[in-house]
Amino acid sequence: MGDASGPHSSERNRLQQVLSAGGKLWTDQWRTGCSAQGTSLILGCQDGRKQTAVRGIQQFYSSKGVNIADSEVYFFDDRADNVRSFGSTPYNANQISCNSRDNGGVIGLCGARTSEIKKVRGVHTCGKDAKDLGMADATTVVV
Repeated sequence: MGDASGPHSSERNRLQQVLSAGGKLWTDQWRTGCSAQGTSLILGCQDGRKQTAVRGIQQFYSSKGVNIADSEVYFFDDRADNVRSFGSTPYNANQISCNSRDNGGVIGLCGARTSEIKKVRGVHTCGKDAKDLGMADATTVVV
């Protein structure tokens, strides 16, 4: 939802470095809103609407010869409402930062732990059943 500290910021530069570490990022263009036309780097996509950006990101990579099946899309967020919004999609979504919560439990304080970034199919939020999924503390809400 944020702006990653604005254009030409050290935060955006660092994000691009990390995101390209495992291969080719294909772009350095950031787009504001939920439309991913011509890029895979999205800022300011409203809470509850992030799932609407996925198709455009898939199309961007497809134009580069990289096809990502719906079942191979994994979304991670610290907000349960953003994760739940993926419930009516063919994509996978997992809530992260389950053990460090703030604002009445709405947001995660420290981001994800490495152990929370797993290819767990379905849509899962923080709760009592996460240990069965190998996640910090999550429960399946929608599959």
